[in-house]
Amino acid sequence: MKIFKNYTGSAFLNNALQTIEVLGDLNEVCEIKTDTLLNLYEKHKIWELFKRMKSYSMLFSRNGPLLNDKDFGDKIFKGIIEHTLNNFEEKGQYQCEISGLWFDTPFSKIYENVLHEIKYPIKKIDGKDKTINRCWFPLTGALGSDAQALPQATFEIKIHPICLVIIQFLPFSALLYKGGILLIDSIDFEFSKDYIHDNVKRVLQEIEITATNKSVENIRDFSQGDYILKALKIYSDKNNNYDGYSDLNLWSFSNSGTGASCYIDRIPNKIFKTLFGFYKTSKTQNDLVQILTSSMSNYFLQHLFEEKDFWGLYPRKIKNNIMEGVGVPFYDAYQTAIGNAQFLEYAKYIAYLIEKDDEKSNADSKLLEKSDAYKETEYNTLFYSVLLRATQNEEWSLTNHLEILDKTDSELINAWTYGIYKMTHYYYQKKAFLENCPASKTTDLTPVIFTIINLIEIDKERERSIKRLQHSQDYETFNINRVFVRNSESINLSDVLKYTYKDYHPNRRGLNKLLRLYYAQPIANNEFDEGCFEKLDKVDNSQFKVYQNFVEAFQTYYLEKYHQDTLKYEKNILKSFPTKTTYYKSWIYDVLNNMNKFYKSNTFFNKQLLETFGQELFYSPNGEYNLNFSRFVIQFLLNQHFRKTFLTTKTVTI
Repeated sequence: MKIFKNYTGSAFLNNALQTIEVLGDLNEVCEIKTDTLLNLYEKHKIWELFKRMKSYSMLFSRNGPLLNDKDFGDKIFKGIIEHTLNNFEEKGQYQCEISGLWFDTPFSKIYENVLHEIKYPIKKIDGKDKTINRCWFPLTGALGSDAQALPQATFEIKIHPICLVIIQFLPFSALLYKGGILLIDSIDFEFSKDYIHDNVKRVLQEIEITATNKSVENIRDFSQGDYILKALKIYSDKNNNYDGYSDLNLWSFSNSGTGASCYIDRIPNKIFKTLFGFYKTSKTQNDLVQILTSSMSNYFLQHLFEEKDFWGLYPRKIKNNIMEGVGVPFYDAYQTAIGNAQFLEYAKYIAYLIEKDDEKSNADSKLLEKSDAYKETEYNTLFYSVLLRATQNEEWSLTNHLEILDKTDSELINAWTYGIYKMTHYYYQKKAFLENCPASKTTDLTPVIFTIINLIEIDKERERSIKRLQHSQDYETFNINRVFVRNSESINLSDVLKYTYKDYHPNRRGLNKLLRLYYAQPIANNEFDEGCFEKLDKVDNSQFKVYQNFVEAFQTYYLEKYHQDTLKYEKNILKSFPTKTTYYKSWIYDVLNNMNKFYKSNTFFNKQLLETFGQELFYSPNGEYNLNFSRFVIQFLLNQHFRKTFLTTKTVTI
């Protein structure tokens, strides 16, 4: 009589079913019949065999009748198996929680009937545990037991007795994994069946070579990498291309003792597909095999799963041994898999620029001989210097450089390129070069940088700024704020702070390094176009309200006092604004005092506003006493408000 039409939702039961398919040389799960199970049961004399197999106790513990009852164990085991197979039920009042099959006679009733049939002592029958527990189905709890993995509290789990018989065949495919029994689970049932076929073959070989009076030892523990390689080989033998969906779950469970446990290592479809690609490609297969069969295997898989760079790919020195790292094809494939494909060509090209750079010092050359040179502070200097010289030789550009910048969560302009150092040095060591510079693409930062460059280009102090930016040392102290102030009518304060300030403190080092590169280009100015004024998201300016109110009040006061003399305002205020914070603070106090005197007799002027200015102007929006920030914001807004009042200018967003 047929039992199942399809596989179930239980990994345990499916493994047992596929084990039976292999043992019975069947093609489909629907071919499994009660007669099939009876024949295999008798052919292998499992009631005798399982007592010799160490894997049996790991699967079902040593508390079941077969291992824990010398007088009646065999009879109980055989009686339950034979009764269940000879009286298979397809219908009934109960539905199996594992398979969904319906049945009428619960396991406990079958157990009790068998005990009576084998003449088990009547007085002991009532007290004997006849419920389903982990002696019959792995990791299943029993009534009244607090030592089970899945205690069922006050009710007995409902499992069709046929499932308990089927699960007994698991020892025929049981290999060790991480100290427990290996269970193979995959959405691709044909794949998992092929895998289990190899496991059954291996177990049967072990049984065959073991004397009948000896224990059948567990098949020794293999690593996760070994089992994955086996899976890749099995899949590769039947699939030339990966065009479907397949995952691999490696269960490691133990049912013995009081510490029943279960762990699952999941290899999802995406990761399995990536590994399959490595395995099927001749240029990458050898590196994959070496990694998966080494002590690095678990680390490698974890890094791949998390899409992180893996240290084991790189040349390195361990004690006195030099590790060469993986080959370039595997390295390229791995970096592509974790989302770094966009950096590969740039890293190879920069490695080429470093190799051919004639101005490297002896110290630079010595540094580059180290496998971990990219960790050294000097490497950062060398990297930037090589690219600067390449820029001067028209072999590099700012637009190229923007593409290799490290990704950050902040909108602050940084020039960090640490992320590509390790990759670049790998290619340098492997002498894997690209001699033509990759075509540059627009990044999110491109319109921002070129808007700032345009401000420098249209600024009246353009020549002085460019000269400073082209100087090998002076560029570091270049203050873009002066350009912003002189062109304040064209930009928003919020943009300035978003891209050049961190926590209301100036942070322009990254911007200056990028501007240095731009103005090192022989034809730098030809790269700017009107597209640089592309609009970006605007930032709320409400946080600057106190400064804006002061600026508007001060301009009104000054022009009213000096009869709308705008030239005087420009000369005495805008062009003579304090450059040092100490003078600025005194200037603010003087201004507030003068305004207070001027409006003393004016009943319509809000004098409390002046008191507010005195309390809040010296603080940044986060509540920090910050004269540098205050001085710049007031100067910027004074210039902006004046120009917007008396000039008509289009404002752009950086």
